[in-house]
Amino acid sequence: MPMREALEGAPLALKPKAGEKYSGLVRLIKEMADFLYHNGNITHELGYDEITKATAPEYMEAYISSRPSAK
Repeated sequence: MPMREALEGAPLALKPKAGEKYSGLVRLIKEMADFLYHNGNITHELGYDEITKATAPEYMEAYISSRPSAK
């Protein structure tokens, strides 16, 4: 499977599926952040928008498109 496919379709995708607001990666990070917050490991609760800004898929897309295809 080419690396590009994981940007949208996989459970840990960098981009949201059609019709969804948040990607799989953002949802996973939110679950982990909630766990860490409730256990006192981080001092404030992270919101979805804050996580989304930190995981912008454009950076990974630019990196992937600059690399030669591995076949």
